[in-house]
Amino acid sequence: MATVRLGQSVDYKTGPSLGGWLKGGSVTAFVGKLIEVTDGRGLVHPCKPSHVRPAREETKPDRGAQQAAARAATRAMMDAEHQRQAEAEGYTFGEPAQVIAADVKPSLLGITARAAIRPQPKAPKPTRSEAYKKWVRMQDCAITGRPANEAHHYTSETISRGVSEKVSDYYCVPLTSEAHAEWHRRGACEGVFAKDSRQRLATKVAMLEGALRSLVGFLEQTKEGGEDE
Repeated sequence: MATVRLGQSVDYKTGPSLGGWLKGGSVTAFVGKLIEVTDGRGLVHPCKPSHVRPAREETKPDRGAQQAAARAATRAMMDAEHQRQAEAEGYTFGEPAQVIAADVKPSLLGITARAAIRPQPKAPKPTRSEAYKKWVRMQDCAITGRPANEAHHYTSETISRGVSEKVSDYYCVPLTSEAHAEWHRRGACEGVFAKDSRQRLATKVAMLEGALRSLVGFLEQTKEGGEDE
C-alpha cells in the first residue's frame, strides 16, 4: 500500500464490488482509518487505505515502439562495428542508404567492396575415350620398353584432377601390368622407379614422352583413317 498525502491526486475505489479504479480523485482528509477522496464533481468518498493509490498515467507504453527502437539501436551499433572492421580491411563507403530492405544484412549496408564476388563456373569434366585407351594399351611401356597392356592415368604437379576423379583419358601412359602395379604400390608419385633426383627426373620425362608419343600416334592414325574414307 503506497503512502498518500493531503491534496495528492489519487486513483480510488468506492467499494470492492463497484468495478475498477476510478481516476481524478484528490485526498481531502484522513478520518480514523479511512481516507476521504473528493472526485471531480466535488463528491466525497470515504475509502479504505487499500482502495487508494497515487494517480497513474492513463496510457501504457507502446511495446511495439519500444522493441522497434531497440532493434534500430542494435542495428546502428552493428553498422558502426562493421564499418570499423571494413575500413581496417580497406573497403570504401558511399552515401548511407535511405531505405533499408527487411532482408538486407546490416553488415552490407553502405559498403562497396573493391572487387565484386562473382560465382565461378564449374570446371569441365575430364574427357573420356575408350578408343584412345585401347590404343594406349597396344603401345610400348614408357618405363620398361616392353609391350604394354594397361593405360595409366598420369598426374603430376601440373596435371591435377578432382577428388576421386581421374584425369582426362588423353593423359594416359602405356605401362605393363607389373610397372603399373609397382607405381601404385609405392604411392603413385613421380619418383617411384628411381632413387636419386636425376633418375626421378628421367622417370618423369619418360612418362610424359610415353603419353605424348601415344597421343601423337593416335591422332595420326585417326587422320589417316579419315583420309582413306
